[in-house]
Parts: sequence; C-alpha cells; structure tokens
Amino acid sequence: MQGQINRKKIFIACSLALFLSVVASPCSSANSEPLTRFSKLLQQQQEPPEETPVEENEEQVEKPDSILPELDSVADVESNPKGELEKFEQEFAELKIRVDSLTRSPNDYKEFYFRLRPVIESKVARFKRDLLSDKTDLSLFAQINNDEYFQHLFKQAIEVKNLFYLREKVFNEAPPEFVALHTGTRLDGIKEARLELSYIQLELLIIAKATYDRFVEIPRRFELAPLDLIITMIKLLLLILVFYLWRSWAKEGFPAWRRRILSAKPVTSGRSKYARFIWYIDKTRTPLEWLIFINILLASLDILQIPITKATISTVAFWVCITIFTFRLLEKMIERGQQGLLKGISPAQSRSIKLLIWWFGLFMMIDSLLSLYIGEVTIFAWLSRLFFVLFIPVYYYLIRKWREDAFQFVAQERDAPEWIQRIHKQQSGIKGFISANVCVLYSIYMGIVHMFLQLISKAETGRRFTTEIYRKKFIADNKEVIEEYNRLPEIDQQLKEQIIAGDQQGVDSVHADHIQRIKQMLERSDLSHVSIVGERGIGKTFLLDSLSELTTNHLRLDCKPSFKNLLFDLAQQLNIKINHSMMSHIGNAIIERNIQLILIDNCHLLLSPQANGQKQLRRLCSWVNELSGKCLCVMTFNSSSWPLVKALGLAPEHNTTSIKLGAWTQSQIEALLEHRCARHQLAPDFSRLVIPRQLLDKDDETPEQRIKSGVYRIIWGYADGNPAISCRLLADSLALDGDKVVVKLPDYPDTTMMERYEITTLLLLRVICQFDDISLSDIKGNLCYRNFAVKSALARCQAQGMVDFVNDHYSISWLWYRSVSRYLSRQNLLIR
Repeated sequence: MQGQINRKKIFIACSLALFLSVVASPCSSANSEPLTRFSKLLQQQQEPPEETPVEENEEQVEKPDSILPELDSVADVESNPKGELEKFEQEFAELKIRVDSLTRSPNDYKEFYFRLRPVIESKVARFKRDLLSDKTDLSLFAQINNDEYFQHLFKQAIEVKNLFYLREKVFNEAPPEFVALHTGTRLDGIKEARLELSYIQLELLIIAKATYDRFVEIPRRFELAPLDLIITMIKLLLLILVFYLWRSWAKEGFPAWRRRILSAKPVTSGRSKYARFIWYIDKTRTPLEWLIFINILLASLDILQIPITKATISTVAFWVCITIFTFRLLEKMIERGQQGLLKGISPAQSRSIKLLIWWFGLFMMIDSLLSLYIGEVTIFAWLSRLFFVLFIPVYYYLIRKWREDAFQFVAQERDAPEWIQRIHKQQSGIKGFISANVCVLYSIYMGIVHMFLQLISKAETGRRFTTEIYRKKFIADNKEVIEEYNRLPEIDQQLKEQIIAGDQQGVDSVHADHIQRIKQMLERSDLSHVSIVGERGIGKTFLLDSLSELTTNHLRLDCKPSFKNLLFDLAQQLNIKINHSMMSHIGNAIIERNIQLILIDNCHLLLSPQANGQKQLRRLCSWVNELSGKCLCVMTFNSSSWPLVKALGLAPEHNTTSIKLGAWTQSQIEALLEHRCARHQLAPDFSRLVIPRQLLDKDDETPEQRIKSGVYRIIWGYADGNPAISCRLLADSLALDGDKVVVKLPDYPDTTMMERYEITTLLLLRVICQFDDISLSDIKGNLCYRNFAVKSALARCQAQGMVDFVNDHYSISWLWYRSVSRYLSRQNLLIR
C-alpha cells in the first residue's frame, strides 16, 4: 500500500508542509479563484457540524456548514439516493427522542453502535484505498476541472467524517457502562483505539498527499498566473521584514522606554507601575510575538489551501507559545519578588510551579488536537488517564515543596476560620499531608480573593464596596487599641474646629472643570444662570469661593436666613438706599458698576415645608430672571431639595445650566486630610493600628504609609466621598497620648435601629434632611402630625444623636448624615 507513493516524495512533502502551508493569500487568478472542493472538505474537520432537519418530532442531526452546498452541486452529476449515513442519522435521532421520552432503553444505543461500527470500518478502508490509488489527484488543477472521480472522492470524505461525528454522539448518549467498556484498555477499547488511529492516519495521508500534489504544481501555476504568486511572496517577505524590524527595535526600545518613564521626576506610584508593566512586556514578549506572527501568516497567506494543516499549526503554536509565555511570566514575577506566596520563593518551589505549567500546556495542546481530528472518545480517554497518572507525582512534588509556606500563611492569616486553624495544627503523617492540601487550597483561595478585591478596587465604586466590607473588620481587629485610645483625652476643641472648618486648598483640581466651564461662559458673555447642585458638605461654598477669584467685579450673597436679608445685603454692596423702590435700581446699579458675576449661596434655604413655602424662592428666581443678559448668576442648591425645586418649577427659566457636584475620589479625600493635618502641624501616629490585608493595595509605600492610606480609605468609604464628613471623622479620630497625637476611628452609628422606626420618625428625618435647617413650626406644618407625636420623634432622634438643635433649628448631625441619607434613599423617601 505504501508503494503507491514514493517514500522520498512523502518525506519531501511532510518536511515542506509546515513552511508552505503558512504562506498565506487566496489565489486571485482565474484558475485559482474558486474555493476548492477538497479545501472545503478539509475545513469541515475543524468546524462544528450544522444540524440537518429530520422528520417532525425528531431530533435534528448536525452536519458541517459547508457540506450541504457541496452536496447540492454534486447532485447534478449523479443521483444521490438516501444512503447509509442518512439512515443512521435519522435512526439515531428517533432513538434519542424515544430514550428521552422513556419509551426506549439507553441500552439500545449499544445495538445501534454494533450496526454502525462495521459501516465505519468499511468506509474508512474504502476511502483509504481510493485515496492511495494512482488515479487520485489532490492538486488545485484537478479540483478546478472538477472531474467525476474527484466528486466521488469528495463524497466519501464527507461521509466518513460525518460517520465519526455520529459515532461521537452515540458515545455521548450511551450508558456509562458501555462508554467505559469501549474507552478502556481491554479488547473493546483497543479495537476502538485502532479505529480512531486509522482515521487519524487517513487525515495525515490527506495532508501529506495534498501537500505534495499542490507543491509540485506550483511551477505550472506560476506559468499560468505568475502575478498572484509574486504578490504572495512579496507579502511574505514584507511580513518577515516587519517582524525582523520590530524584534530589532524591541531589543533596545523597551528598556529605553522604561528608562524615560523612570527618569521623569517625581517618580509617582503610577509611573512606577507603568515602568514595571513595560519591564514585564520586555521580558515575556518573545512567545507572544511569534504567536502573533504565525497567526498573521496563517490568516493572510495561503498557497496550498489545506485548512486542516492551518488549524493544526495554529493549535500547536497557540499552546506552545502560551505555555512558554506563562512560564516566563512566572519566572519574572519570582525574579522581582512579588508579594504573597511568590515572595521569597525557593528554586524547588519555582520548579514545582513550572512543572505544573508545562503539564497543563501539553495536556491542553493534545486535547485540542484530538478534538480537531477525531473528537473526545477512546484515545482522548486513554490520554486523559495517562495525564492524570502523570499529574500525581507532579501534585505530590508541588504539595511537598509548598506545605511549609502554606502552614505559615495560615498561621499568620488573621481572617482564617476556626476549622482551618484546627486543621493547621496537624502537620505530620498522613493527616499532615491532608492538612497541607487544605492549607494550600485555602492559601490559593485567599490569594484569588485578594486579587479580585484589588481588581474591583481600581474603580471608585469597587473601592467603596470593599471598604464598607472591611470597615467593621478593621474596628474588630483594633478593638483593644480603640478602647485604650477612647480613654485618652481628645485634642483641643478649638483645634478640632479649625480642622473641620478649614478651606479646601491643596485639592483645587476637584472643581477645576466646573471653574473652567464658568470662566468660558464669562469670556463669551453668556450672561445666563448656573445652578450648582450637591449634597451638604460636598463643596458648593468652596466652589463659589474659587469662582469669586475669576473677576473682581462680582457680588457674593447668602440666602441665610431670608430673601429680605439677601436684598439688604445686596443693597449695601451696591450702595443703594434700602426702600420700597430699591428693586427698580438694582439692575441699573449692576450695569453701572459692570458687575459680571453674582454668586448666591444656599438658595434651598428659602424653601419652607409649609403651605406657600416656596414664596421666597419664587421671588429670588423672578429677580434672577430679570438679571438675565446683565450678568451671570451662579446659585447653589442642596441635592435633596433640588428635585422639589425642579418639580415646582421654581428654577430660573432662561438658559439655565445645572452642574452636579459628585463625590470626591479617595485620592482627593486623602490629599484634603493630609493638607488639614499639615496646616496645623499635626503628625498623627498610625503605628498601632492593624489594617485588613485586603486594604493594603499600595506595595510602593512604607508600612506606616499603607496603614495611613488604609485609615483614610475607611474614612472616605464611610463618608462616601463627602469632604465635610471626612474632615469631621478625622477630627473626631484624634486623641492625645502624652506629647503625640494618635489616631482612632470613631464609633460608627448603628443604623439597624432605623429599621425599627415607625413611619412618623422616618418622615420627620426626611423633612429635616431635605430642608437641611428647619424650625419646629415648619416641621409641624409639613407633617401635620399632633404636637406630641412630633416632639416624641424628635426626642428619640436627639437621644440617638441623629439630630442637632442649634439656634432654634434642627438639622441632621454630621456623624449620622451619611447613614440617614442612605437609609432614606433605600426606602425611596429621599433622593440623594
């Protein structure tokens, strides 16, 4: 049988297949334009089959996508009566439906396969005999001529491929006993393995013969269509040239790039991480470069047009390159001494991980190749068992080299549950080996959790989520220290007020975009209205302070406590007499004095919760509308009152621009707190605090800096990015321990008690939170409750510290402000 093909020719074809099959570009000449029939046949060996419709209520049997059009084209040469393949497919579909409906036994698959297997053997033997025949020609010219014999050969290939696909479906549906018998190492399993090997030999024979036939016809193709082959070779040379130039540049380019990043001063943490990323790319890029290069060749150039060869090369290249990349990445991580389990790793531990990587890469490559050729049946089961047996010594070696580190990790892990700590104590004998397995798995689990938390912490919402999780844990871990610090005297009250009431310098970038936007409005003489909306303490007043520096021709007004007082203040700044006719002179005075900007703070305080309580705010908005075109008016509103202002139509009507002030980022809050401490020459001591390991995500800082960053992050997370709340939390966290200032976190309010409040108390809190600073008469007028009910609810809130009473007005206390606003928002009683 081997005599049909010269051995020397086979050797030449196989040696050149790897190179010539990656030379990419579908032929564009007239002789090679149609996609060859045999190329389509071979393509089916790597594509999932498409379902073929069967009779009603029968399961559809899948077939390859491109087979159906080819069968239609074959039908015009010779009739194609319903053959054995179609009968088996239909019978299998009917059997599956009946097994699923419990009208047939799963054991009937065995009888079905006993009839199917001889047919597969005979088809494979016949196709192999015809393929080795002297008449068989797999060249492109034979395909273009489309002779009758090639159509016959093509139909055989399709039938054999679909028979093996049907065989795999039978094994997927057959009982486990049947599958185990035919995938084992007994006689039945050996017979099935021989059948699969015969099909693999058949596919390799197709590759070898097609490669040889298409290689030897290249001179003739060059005579008939030289331009296409010349263009293909030019593309190949260009790709090789580009690949060579890239490799030459990358050898010196990446190190130079990294040096430029590190040479820029100051070297921030972001620059350090960027430089580290460039270093990793430089050290691990080679396998990725080759993988990209091979795939570009396979995707763009194709002279021989043998898809199964391209798929084989692509699969092998992918898993080899990915395995080498993973291997090198691990090497470089060990070289840099990363945190966690890779810190201080020994050579033996390094070898154990590398051995596991190579085992996994080899297994996945063989698995992908078997799926490409014969599917996952007998030979796949054999190789899976072999790799499992080989994995046992690899796994034993891995556990042996890592057990001491795993035990040490669990011993140092404060978050380890009690049952893990009990297992950790057993470190000898068989129980010690089992304990090592559990501790290694727990260490891997904690490492994955840590990486996940670090990943989601890249986003601000993720950081808030993780911070809220570990805030309570932080308090629990530092319970003794906090209790000790609680007995210490607090810092001077005057100093505390200075920390709270300080400006927001040092973080001017927070409102830089908003200031630039209003500055541009002034430059283009857009004299309309701007509404600044934000929650209490978010920085609205600070923004107005910054805007007042844009021009000296501005007026600064405050709506406390009434619109009448605002007019008196305005008249004094414009030097207008206070009388009944002053309103008619305000506009002219603004024009005469060339006032470009009017800043009005706390406009929401003009709202009253009683009937006709929007009267003062209406007067303000009416007056602002009259100033349209004369100057730019910027007004601030509380975000909890703004929806009511919009709903009542109280906002200025003409060309109103709304700017929503959002929460500050963690870095901005950290900068603010650092500025407040530095301004008053405070250097708080964080050394005795213990931060949850998941919050230590800045490897480039000192231990004390990381603890400080963790405390600031907890403050930022509870304050939800509110600078006023953050500063108050910091001030309440400072205590005097002799001649130094130490840091403790204040006891956060227990919000679970709010879940037990009746609706009267919740509505009371909503009114106070919405109107910010409100009198008792306004509360009664809004709620329309009896005097006893209102006072009882107020007494409860004041006893819990939720409500402050200052200057005959009630407001939510700063410590409770975030908790109350969050809870009311969840209950749909307040819009944050």
